[in-house]
Amino acid sequence: MKKLDLFILKSFIGPFVITFFVSQFILVMQFLFVYIDDIMGKGLEWHVIARLLFYTSLNLVPKALPLAILLSSIMTLGSLGEHYELAAIKASGISLQRVSLPLFILIGIIGIASFFFSNNILPYTNLKYGTLLHSVRQQKPAFDIKEGVFSSIIEGYSIRIGKKQDDGLLRNIMVYDHTDQEENYRIVLADSGRMFITDNNAYLILNLYSGKSYEEHNNRTQPNKTQSNKVQIKQPPIPNKPPSPPGFLKDRKPTPMVNTHPLTRTEFKERSIRFSLLDFAFSQASEDIYKDNYMMMNVSQLKSSEDTLQKEMNEKAKALYDGLMMNYYFTSSKKLLPKDSSTQKTIVIPSVLSKVDTIKVDSIKLYDTALEQARRAKQQVIAIKETISSKEKSVAKYEIEWEKKFTLPFACLILFLIGAPLGAIIRKGGLGAPVLFAILFFLIYHIISITGEKFARELVISPFIGIWMSLFILAPIGIFLIRKATSDSSLFDITVYTRFFKRFSKKQIFK
Repeated sequence: MKKLDLFILKSFIGPFVITFFVSQFILVMQFLFVYIDDIMGKGLEWHVIARLLFYTSLNLVPKALPLAILLSSIMTLGSLGEHYELAAIKASGISLQRVSLPLFILIGIIGIASFFFSNNILPYTNLKYGTLLHSVRQQKPAFDIKEGVFSSIIEGYSIRIGKKQDDGLLRNIMVYDHTDQEENYRIVLADSGRMFITDNNAYLILNLYSGKSYEEHNNRTQPNKTQSNKVQIKQPPIPNKPPSPPGFLKDRKPTPMVNTHPLTRTEFKERSIRFSLLDFAFSQASEDIYKDNYMMMNVSQLKSSEDTLQKEMNEKAKALYDGLMMNYYFTSSKKLLPKDSSTQKTIVIPSVLSKVDTIKVDSIKLYDTALEQARRAKQQVIAIKETISSKEKSVAKYEIEWEKKFTLPFACLILFLIGAPLGAIIRKGGLGAPVLFAILFFLIYHIISITGEKFARELVISPFIGIWMSLFILAPIGIFLIRKATSDSSLFDITVYTRFFKRFSKKQIFK
């Protein structure tokens, strides 16, 4: 390897590593901004959050890698041009294409590595990322009771605390227990109390002091069932009671008056209530939920799943056609004359009603039956059409993911072909102008990619065009910039444009 190639590579690797990790950091911060409400306040352990961020960073590599290549290539060639090193290299007879050759080879190697990463590692990380994110979002928030507000975090209980003191003592505690039924039949009131969690984090213990508990016994389902603690009041005999008519409530016994809602009140000096915290413990969902998702597959699995869906779709369409032909299609007999006959061709369509005895069968009923069959056929066609449309969208998702496996390497190459000549033209290094141009072109690439993918998912355009559209648009721009950089064009030199406008304004004045 020549010293010039080694110098170019060393000048590129440093900015590339820095910009890659900066891009990763920005994208991870964006992820946290979106899912901050689903992560914070749930008492997750540090290793769960660390694993989630690690899988998130790996999942964002396809977005960060093209941006890092674009930005680092602009910075490298721009720094060489700013310090007149690129001018000295060109003065020695070395062209810009030869200067960029080691970088082009390096980007090719990175592109091939990115394909293997996207095909082999990314499906595994997507599976881990999707499963872990689903588990985190399903996790209940950490147990925290605010003052003066009824909290229903623990299922089956509503807890209200009047005030929290600095020493951990709780004042004016109210607990509604409705674990057995929807109504609040059990209420506990306490002047003070303390709350702590057991060592194994399985239970929350609430110690209450100087309180009362009220419990209402609901016996509405069995009103005539007496208990030992209930008082029965007997009616005194009514004097001169007239005799009952014969057969009128002869065998009926008098119903005792029973209090159907007795209330039990208990006073206590100290009482403990134990709440289970098993629902608050973090448990990771099974990976079987997402293992059949298209984002968790490699190229061969995507192709196999796509072929399976295509086969199912074809079978649905064939079954619909066969069913309609068998049940709703009537062929008409045709009488065709020879071609050399001068007589006009005739088509004889026998009437269905001609085969039916119109005296015994009402023709209106036949028309109603035929209309009902037509409606059934229409509903069947609509249902099968919706099923086939859903299958087509599923097939499009698999095709999109399959195409994205191959677009990542080419995106790295094309963005490098834009960034290298762009840096040679602007002749600026650092994080000033290169960042602005990199963000501009990356936004163009990203917006076109998202738009094309969305159109492909909605079956507006084919998945191939939707995924490759951004690269087809940016490739001519890269070729244009290479030609301008080779000819030392002052494309982004502001003095050229100001000089042009000054000349134009002078011509207008002299006219």
